Amino acid sequence: MGMRYNQKNEDIEGHVRRAPIHPRTPINYLPVAGGTYPFGAGKSFLFCFKLVDNTDFASPEPSKSPTVTISKNGAAFAGLTGSPAVSEISNGWYKVTVPATDMVSGVVVLKAIATGTAQEDFVIYMA
Repeated sequence: MGMRYNQKNEDIEGHVRRAPIHPRTPINYLPVAGGTYPFGAGKSFLFCFKLVDNTDFASPEPSKSPTVTISKNGAAFAGLTGSPAVSEISNGWYKVTVPATDMVSGVVVLKAIATGTAQEDFVIYMA
């Protein structure tokens, strides 16, 4: 039985699995256990992110050339395996496929940034 936290006697892990993730959270935290999310160790996934202006931290930044780097289990940041292309979706939103070989057990940190934009960080904790 998990840790209980409210009058409905719901467990914390169950709540986290159902909680929406806000895209402008400074560091997005996603616990991954038992295949709860559509990605995990050894699985590729589509990483979508929004870049905003580095002065007002709100205005979308379209038509940029972002760099996405990865840190695996606390190692130094490096490029994604195979250097997959980052493409713009629309209005400051971008996407890149993170290869399965980059998704390791433990902690994976993705960092996206372009000239004139605020850095976007995304942390995945995997069991």
